[in-house]
Amino acid sequence: MAVDGLFIIELFRKISGHFKVYDNDPIFHSDLKSTRVVRDLVLLENQIPMSVLQTLFDLTKDPISDHFSLVQLALIFFEGASNTTISAKWTELQRSGVKFKKGSECGSLIDIKFSKGVFKIPPLLVDDCTEFFFRNLIAHEQQHSQGTHYITSYALLMDYLVNSAEDVAFLRDLGIIKNHLGDDNKVSSLFTNLCSEIYSGKFCYGDLCDKVHQYYNQPYNKWKANLKRDYCNSPWTILPVVAAILILFLTIWATLFTTLPVFNVNFKL
Repeated sequence: MAVDGLFIIELFRKISGHFKVYDNDPIFHSDLKSTRVVRDLVLLENQIPMSVLQTLFDLTKDPISDHFSLVQLALIFFEGASNTTISAKWTELQRSGVKFKKGSECGSLIDIKFSKGVFKIPPLLVDDCTEFFFRNLIAHEQQHSQGTHYITSYALLMDYLVNSAEDVAFLRDLGIIKNHLGDDNKVSSLFTNLCSEIYSGKFCYGDLCDKVHQYYNQPYNKWKANLKRDYCNSPWTILPVVAAILILFLTIWATLFTTLPVFNVNFKL
């Protein structure tokens, strides 16, 4: 328990940035191992009493270099480990007026764009080799802490957006996903399994997700999307809206003509 406790304290101190991480560190220079350490720490059978950790922390505390309490170090560590960049589902995005279109087939697969409320996602062919292709590239990225994790970021973004077979069918209808597996549930499970226990600290779609959140949080976009969905999706719903607007206009027009002579008389007097 003492050895495990000292390991956790050293891990927390290094993640805070106030303690040097050496080049041969087996954990901090492998994102895959870092993710597995986080997973092991949250397991119930691996929990160490806080009183033990606090005692070990107090005994090894350096008054010069230790700027955080044990609780603060733990919060810093788990905040970084659990940070996610995007959490909006298709239905939530659509309610705010976000649209999805097939991107270019000539460019890169990861060239996903968002502009003026439109997601443009290059088409992806999903067949029996797709999972092995992504797994190998993701494993390669996770073993190296340097550089941006482009394939990992792509898999994470698709996992955040694809949560069910219905989501896959939606993308398939748009031509964004070409499903050669025959079952939309298999495609949904593919992205879920790809993103299990992977490190997302080098997410390359941060700016894109910020744009999505800004668009999603604008009330005007939600109001416009609701108006189109509830009143402008068919001629039978459009006609009552047009009639209501026409009646309102005629009422205002009649009111102006009724009151205008009164204003003219008062003005002459």
